[in-house]
Amino acid sequence: MFCSHCGIKLNGGVRFCKNCGVPVGSPWPRYDRPEPHDDGGFYAQDIERNKGLAALSYIPFLFLLPLIACPESRYARFHANQGLVFLIAVMAWSIVFGAVSSILSFIWIVGPFITALLSLSWLLFMAWFMVGVINALGGRARPLPFIGGIRILS
Repeated sequence: MFCSHCGIKLNGGVRFCKNCGVPVGSPWPRYDRPEPHDDGGFYAQDIERNKGLAALSYIPFLFLLPLIACPESRYARFHANQGLVFLIAVMAWSIVFGAVSSILSFIWIVGPFITALLSLSWLLFMAWFMVGVINALGGRARPLPFIGGIRILS
């Protein structure tokens, strides 16, 4: 099966072309093809339609929402991946922070001070959350600093 718009070979059962975003079997002529957005090759139509769901993917465990609601959207999938990586980072740091805080609680003077300093690390997670949501709502597909290069969802 091939896309009637761009001619790329399609897997069976897909509803949208993964190359041009046109619905399979659509009578769109070639000149009506949506133009790619300048940010990572995402289509402006895809961004506008799915940026709300993409922003929700940064709320813990809601990264699944764009995968279910718009599985063919590359833009929503990108932000769902970023949301999943963010969730894993938050969970991993929570475990590390809890263990270190428990160990440091036995040290009389220095322990609470170091635990308080480690608590400031949560500001980094708040910043990542805000950057992700602002990027998603702004139509940008930029990875989160430090952790954004990790790809879990393809």
